[in-house]
Parts: sequence; C-alpha cells; structure tokens
Amino acid sequence: MKKIMISLLVAIVFSTGCAKKRKNTNKSFKKDKITVFAEKVKPENLTEYIRISGKFEGIKDVTVISRNAGQLLKLNIELGDSVTAGDTLGLIDDRGLKYRLIQAKSSLKSAELSFKIAETNFKASEKLFEEEKISQTELDKSRMEAEIAKARAEGAKADLEQLTDLSESALIIAKISGYAADIPVKEGDMISVGAPLCRIVDSRKLIIRTGAGESELGALKKGLEAVVFTKSQSKCYYGTVKGFGIAKKAGTSSYPVEIEVKNDGNLFPGMIAEIKIKSAEHKNVIAVGMNALLKEFDKYYVFKIKNSDIVSRREITLGKEVEGRYIIDSGLEPDEIIVLEGIENMTDGEQVNVNLRNKN
Repeated sequence: MKKIMISLLVAIVFSTGCAKKRKNTNKSFKKDKITVFAEKVKPENLTEYIRISGKFEGIKDVTVISRNAGQLLKLNIELGDSVTAGDTLGLIDDRGLKYRLIQAKSSLKSAELSFKIAETNFKASEKLFEEEKISQTELDKSRMEAEIAKARAEGAKADLEQLTDLSESALIIAKISGYAADIPVKEGDMISVGAPLCRIVDSRKLIIRTGAGESELGALKKGLEAVVFTKSQSKCYYGTVKGFGIAKKAGTSSYPVEIEVKNDGNLFPGMIAEIKIKSAEHKNVIAVGMNALLKEFDKYYVFKIKNSDIVSRREITLGKEVEGRYIIDSGLEPDEIIVLEGIENMTDGEQVNVNLRNKN
C-alpha cells in the first residue's frame, strides 16, 4: 500500500511538471508583432521616358583623300590639332606634274595656233568656193581640217585644266573646320591616288545615331528634348531630337533616330551615351512601388493599415508602369496608408508595429 501511494505521488508530480512545460511551450509560439514601413498614399505626377543608347559622332566627319600620287614632302599638323576649312595640311611631291604642266601649256598654245590657221584657211576656201575657184571636195577637206584643229585645241585645253587641278591637289587642304582625329600617314611616305591622308571631325556639336522600337515611335517628335548621360561625366547633357526615320534600319527591328547635342569640350566621338526622351506625363495619379504589390494568379493586392496597427489585404486594379512606379487605376484612395515592403508572408488581419514614413 505504501508503495502504491509513493507511485501515485510521483505520477502527480510528473504530470504537473509536464503541464507546466506544455504551458511554457505554447507561450513561446506566440507570434511577435513585426515592424513594417508604411506610407500615406498621395497623388503624384509621373513622367514617362523613352530610353535608348548610342554613340557620339561628330556633326561633320570628313576624311581627306589623296588625288595625287607621290612622296609626302610635308605634313603641317599633328593628331588632335584644330584646323580651319581651307588650311594647308601638307604637300605631296608635284615636281613631275610641274614638267607635265609646262608641256601641256606648250601643247595648248601650239593647238590653238593650228586651229587659228585652219580656221583662216577654211574661211578663205569658202570665199574661193563661192567664186567657183575650188571644188566641193576641196571645201569639205578645208572644213574637216578646221574641225580637227578645233577638237585638238579643246583637248589640249582640257588636259591643261586637268593637270592644273592635279598640281593644285598636291596641296592637302582641310575641307571642314574641326580636329585632326586620325593621321594614317607621315612625312616621307609614298602616297597613292585615293589614299586616306587625314580624318577631320567637327565635334563642336555631336550627333547620336541610334534606334527606337515600334512602340516608341509614336511618341517621338522632331525637336523633343533629350537628356543625355555618359559614364565618364557626372553631369547630364541636353540635346534635341533632330529627326527619325519611318522605315526600320536594314537588318534590325528599330527605327533610326538622330539626336544632336551641344558639346562643352568634354564629350568625344565614340563615347557611349544613355538617352532618355520625355514621351508622356501622368498627373495626379495614385502609384506604388513594386515591393508594395502582392500578386496571386492574375490579381494584385496591397496591404492597407487600418485601426493604426492592423493590416488589411486590399485587391487593386493595376495600371501602367512608369519609371518603376505602378499606377493604381482603382482600389486605393488618397491618404490611405499602405505597407511598403515585406508583404510576402503577411496575413490579412495581422497586428503590426507601423513605421510611417510620411506622416503629413
């Protein structure tokens, strides 16, 4: 009997201890209130942009080509030098041309004299023919000799003009104002006809030739402002849409777009440019960030704060995405408070600590 009483006592003590443990365990599973960041919904203005990229090019880009063959005797510029249209950049050896030019002048003088004599003889023959002192055959022969002499004189004149032009082309002349962007030759080189001598780029203004998609073309207009960024410059530049094509670029799905940018001296041809062009404005709209949205199947929800610390799941109608903000077409009203992030595991009716970012 004594053993039975002891066993019962041990069982009661053990049972009481387990009950306390179970009570403590249940207490440890009680969910703590989480802190959420929230904001009061306010109407805002959103600007929509077309975003494209491209490379800067000089507004003018000309390569001076040799029209003469010979040795490059003189080069007056160095890489990066500023040049003005009409400047003499160098000289190709033209001594052979000078001798040919002297011969051409002499040939022209001789041909013109021969033509003058032949023309005089023909006029005399015409008079003799009228007096019936020579035959028709003799008159025709005199006429032909005059025509041949005239053709030879005209040919000699053309040869002289061509040689004069070639002689002048021995001088390397800048066609535009700008900077020497590339000089692939040096003094002493033998130059062939058609060889590139100097590339001149006018970069006072720059052009960006790029492309826009089909959906963006309707928003483009000539003269629209373009905001331009580069990786190497901390500031932004402003340009204008110079024009755009209405047919796709060959082999691509984009339409050609040209943007002109005024250069302050810190931009160079070949730099990569990121461009945004204002395409639309949305005024006084309700919008939220992506982290505030919960998607389930084809529906979207936000979590609204009610009674200061209770979250309530609200279905909304989602509109257009503009620069990372999503316009809410319906389901939210101004001054309602919504949770900004961390909503994936949130439940409807959950109690939370609210950290309100915009109290006004």
